[in-house]
Amino acid sequence: MRFFVFAILFLSLELFAQVDWSVSPFAPPPKEKPAVQNVEPKTTAPYYLVDSRDGERYKIVMIGKKIWMAENLRFYAPGSECLELNQKSCERFGRYYTWAQAVGATPNCNQNVCKLIYETNFRGICPDGWHIPTDSDWIHLTTYVNSKSKGRGAEVLKSTYAWKGGNGTNESNFNALPSGFRFMNGNFLDVGWKTRFWSITQINETQAASWELSKSRSGLVQVEDYKSNELPLRCIRND
Repeated sequence: MRFFVFAILFLSLELFAQVDWSVSPFAPPPKEKPAVQNVEPKTTAPYYLVDSRDGERYKIVMIGKKIWMAENLRFYAPGSECLELNQKSCERFGRYYTWAQAVGATPNCNQNVCKLIYETNFRGICPDGWHIPTDSDWIHLTTYVNSKSKGRGAEVLKSTYAWKGGNGTNESNFNALPSGFRFMNGNFLDVGWKTRFWSITQINETQAASWELSKSRSGLVQVEDYKSNELPLRCIRND
């Protein structure tokens, strides 16, 4: 079953107490207030989270009252890889994980239905306080962005560079890069043309759900992926 999806956001774990997370990047901008004399204007900084495990810093964004990472996860899990096995490419595209690596399970879970303890927020290898998106999370993102962008989901989710055949506007700040995926035989495929992100959902012994964004689609759609394929991972903050 396929769903169309759109969304994106940038923010910071250290500054949550100062942020009004009810404000969406798709909401109309607030009306400007009259200038006040002799008052130094406030500056705004991008919001981010810092992964306490390795010190990696990620931009984050709020879409429809849910807070997403606006970059692909770079956390090292044994066996995970960078694009074309080049460490520097991890800075832009993040790491590529099999489904078992993403959920923090043994490799056997790529060939068998893994009886995980499904909590409300299944962390896997996400930072503390964050979890691997469920299909419901992706559907919420898709529905919200599609509605707010009036059917321009793919356009507003895509980054403004690196896409072959047409970049996006990144109005959502989700900044989806065309990272493609790594097939189980070790080849990197569709780089520049599409991206896929893992969901926690298992379909059968060897497949799990992922959500794909490509040049030919209006937004993210659910696809069936081999668990042994390696995909980028976006985490979502626990409610």
